[in-house]
Amino acid sequence: MSEATFSLRVFHPSIDPRKITEELGLPPTTSWSAGEGRMESCWQTRLAGVESGHGDVNAALRDIAARFEPYRFFTEEMREGGGRVEIAVPGAPSAIDPALTRAFAGLNIALVFAERV
Repeated sequence: MSEATFSLRVFHPSIDPRKITEELGLPPTTSWSAGEGRMESCWQTRLAGVESGHGDVNAALRDIAARFEPYRFFTEEMREGGGRVEIAVPGAPSAIDPALTRAFAGLNIALVFAERV
């Protein structure tokens, strides 16, 4: 893997997506508010996961987990309010270190797997 790209997604029944942008300090690639036929607000951005430079999915996820440790309060707030935070991961779940799956669970961030992110 030369450089993995991950998608960070936040879904919530009522939050204004601008609050997510303010809390995380990241610009969204896609966002919308609940209402007008939409059941929930959605906010999404891309994460490169290349901080360590190691170049594999597990190293990239370790970097992302470390980056989101200070935002545990935010992910907990989203969960308590009926929302969810997830990271779309390229590839298969079998390639992921189980310790990383537990680490993200502790951060209230679900890992979802897809061919493309």
